[in-house]
Amino acid sequence: MATVGHLNINVNARTAKFSKKMKGVRATIGRLAKGFAGMARKVAKFSAVLGGVAVAAIVALTRSGIKSVDLLGKTADKLGIIPKKLQVLQLAAKTTGVTVETFNMAMQRMVRRVSEAGHGFGEAKGALEELGLDAKALSKLPVDEQFARIADEMEKVSTQGDRVRLAMKLFDSEGVALVNTMKGGSKALNAFKKEAEELGLLLGGEQVRAVEKLATKLGFLSSVWTSLSQHLAVQFAPVLTAIANKVVQ
Repeated sequence: MATVGHLNINVNARTAKFSKKMKGVRATIGRLAKGFAGMARKVAKFSAVLGGVAVAAIVALTRSGIKSVDLLGKTADKLGIIPKKLQVLQLAAKTTGVTVETFNMAMQRMVRRVSEAGHGFGEAKGALEELGLDAKALSKLPVDEQFARIADEMEKVSTQGDRVRLAMKLFDSEGVALVNTMKGGSKALNAFKKEAEELGLLLGGEQVRAVEKLATKLGFLSSVWTSLSQHLAVQFAPVLTAIANKVVQ
C-alpha cells in the first residue's frame, strides 16, 4: 500500500509539473498567435498602401503615355512623316542622349533649312554642297530619308569639328546633340529600326490616331470642367458677396 501511495504521489506530482509546463506552452503559443495576428494586420496595411501606390503609378504612367503618343502623332503630321518612322528616329536619338523635344525641334529646323536650300538660299545651302548633297533632290525625299542621307555623308567628314560645324548649319543649336545620333549613318539607323521592331517598341498609325482622339476628348472634358467651375463662380458670386459683406459688418 505504501508503494501504491508513493506511486500516486509521484504521478500526481509529475502530472502537476506537466500541466504547469503545458500552461506555459499554451501561453507562449497564445503570445505567438497574437504576434502573428499583429504582423498580418501590418502586412495587410502595407499591402494596401503598396496597392494604392501601384494604382497611382499606373495612372501616372498612362497619362504620360497618352501625352507622349499624342505628341508623336502631332509632330509626325507637322513634318509629313509616318509616325512609326518618326518614332524610330526618336528612339535612336534617345539612346544617344538626345531628348524627344530636342530631336523634334532639330527635325523641324532641318526640314525648313533643306527646303530653303532647295530653293537656292538659307544657312543649310553651303553645308549640303560641302557634303555633296543635291538640296533640291533632297528636299523632295521623306524626312527620315533626308536624315539618313545626311547621316551617311556626315560619316565621310574627316574631323569632329567639321561635323559639329555642319550639323549646326543643318539643325541649328540642336545639331551638336545629333552628331552622335548620326554616327554610323543609315546602316546604324536601319539596325536600330530592326531591333525596335523585334522588341515591339513601335506603334502603328491606327494606334497613334486612337490615342490622339483620346487626348482630344480628355482635353475637351477638361475644358467642360473648367467652364462648369466658371459658371458656378458666376452664379454663386452674388450670394458669396452678400455673405462676405455680412461678415465684414
